Amino acid sequence: MFFGSAVNNFGVADFLDEFLNLAPPPGPRPLMEGGAVDPEMPFTAFIFKVQANMNKAHRDRVAFARIVSGHFERGMDALHVREKKSIKLNYPHMFFGRERQIVDEAWPGDILGLINPGVFRIGDVISAAGPLEFHAVPRFSPEQFSSVRLADPGARKGFLKGLGQIAEEGVVQVFWPKGGAPLPILGAVGRLQFEVLAHRLKDEYACAVILESRSFQMARWLKGGWPDPTRFWGEQVEDSEGNPAILFENDWQRRTTAEKNPELEFLEHPMR
Repeated sequence: MFFGSAVNNFGVADFLDEFLNLAPPPGPRPLMEGGAVDPEMPFTAFIFKVQANMNKAHRDRVAFARIVSGHFERGMDALHVREKKSIKLNYPHMFFGRERQIVDEAWPGDILGLINPGVFRIGDVISAAGPLEFHAVPRFSPEQFSSVRLADPGARKGFLKGLGQIAEEGVVQVFWPKGGAPLPILGAVGRLQFEVLAHRLKDEYACAVILESRSFQMARWLKGGWPDPTRFWGEQVEDSEGNPAILFENDWQRRTTAEKNPELEFLEHPMR
């Protein structure tokens, strides 16, 4: 009743202005190395979501960026911190339902959709204030694992393309067994993620897959190299970025491998 009467009495534009005046302004965002970025500083933003096939007819990919500080203007140059390259932000979009429109300027707290030709990952920072790094977007270590087979072996090319794009979104994590296996092992927090993957591969990439549960219970990324072949339990793999890891079936395998390889670190998450 209150919202309806407010809109009737003041009009939509007046109501939205009043509503925004009551909302708290964007605050500073902490940096990895201490300190924080204040909203009044030059433009910075971070990627918190990537999405493939926003429009299946065009196979487009979009990276969603939240502006942390500064005044964004369409066409401005900014540093892609991870890649250490300058990029021009020519086609920023804002979305409302299925509708999208190009925006010419934006401010801290706004969400931009950036065309993503495969250069953006979740957690990436875009900055006109020089190189800096925000606290990482949380990434959960997988607890469920599955092998994957193709219903049609001739669809391998489409499968790899679709898997790579969907994995960028964080739906699953991809592990390639050391030694050059033709198909990967998939990791996820819950079984539903595998069902989402299988549905999207079939619906968006015309690639049907067969998933088979594996007995692994955890993944640990390695810092310091590979263990000696006689001093580890589990399966050696590399993630989609080439980081070494081991998949363990239980905590005994993890503890025993760590005890026999004190020179290595076993991490719950890959190093950025």
